[in-house]
Amino acid sequence: MPSPLFVADEATLKAALRFSGVVDGSNADAMFDQAVVAVRSGFYRTLGVARVAVLLAIPYTDSPTTETSLLRTVATTTEIEWVRYELMRTLPVLFQDASGDALDVWNREAPFRGMGKTSLDKAREALWEMILQNLDMIAGNEEVGEHGGVQGGDIAPTTTPPRPFQSIFPEGLTSLADGGY
Repeated sequence: MPSPLFVADEATLKAALRFSGVVDGSNADAMFDQAVVAVRSGFYRTLGVARVAVLLAIPYTDSPTTETSLLRTVATTTEIEWVRYELMRTLPVLFQDASGDALDVWNREAPFRGMGKTSLDKAREALWEMILQNLDMIAGNEEVGEHGGVQGGDIAPTTTPPRPFQSIFPEGLTSLADGGY
């Protein structure tokens, strides 16, 4: 059983993911372990050994009040969400299993079973964007509090929409009284 990097232990990580009811030794449990390993190595690849060591040296708190404690909290929540992302990416494969009890296994083990493909894809995309933003912050590439401002835009048509019945009258005529058909 691989241990999480920033989350206190496997039981805490499973509880955060609503994965604690999964049977030990099941396919989903093995996929969970694989996701933990992938995320752990992802942190080292993305941040480097030195930066991970710096973040691990910061004590975790549920109520961060300093910039450093916030970085550690963000690293912890990012690990949870990254494991969730990996599971969202890999667990649906169970649905295509050809064994006779595949649907029963899926209903017992999969925390994402209620999502359709479109909603699952959208959720994964949004989750990955958040993970990348968090990694950028804990890597030291942006200041804490720098991200998250409100952005706005102007959405307006580039052409004037046609008036009602404009398409049935010749150019310049606006009604039957004007000599239209």
